[in-house]
Amino acid sequence: MNRPRLVIILSVLLLISIGFNVFFVGMEGGRLFNRAPDPAPGALPSPAQVTEILPNPDRPAFRQMLHARGPALRASGLAQREAGLAVVMAARAEPFNGEALRKSLAALRDAQRTSRELRDEAFVDLMQHLSPDGRHRLVDALPALKEPPPPN
Repeated sequence: MNRPRLVIILSVLLLISIGFNVFFVGMEGGRLFNRAPDPAPGALPSPAQVTEILPNPDRPAFRQMLHARGPALRASGLAQREAGLAVVMAARAEPFNGEALRKSLAALRDAQRTSRELRDEAFVDLMQHLSPDGRHRLVDALPALKEPPPPN
């Protein structure tokens, strides 16, 4: 085999090896960095997730709470989203009106407070009807209720 042909073959093999390395490093990096964001503080799991978290005997209590409080919770969530859209509209309005933005921000705060109060009441109601095991499982699944890490 002559020398130039050997150099070409080795160069092609080197390029293939580099391509595979880049591919696998990219795949591993994507796996590490392409994960779901951490839930926001106070974020609650979805009803389907709560149903999976709770032991079977506690699931009817959760379904009953959802049935009783679900419409009010959905309405408050919708009101909060609409108030948030009003803030965006006021912030983008031309000509800009600072007073309108202040009012829409106040309405958003009120909607958030109302929504939070309803969620808190539903949470207390649910916890009152769960077994100790169900309460422990649910608390363990809530990121906002996890014990803080020890200080350094």
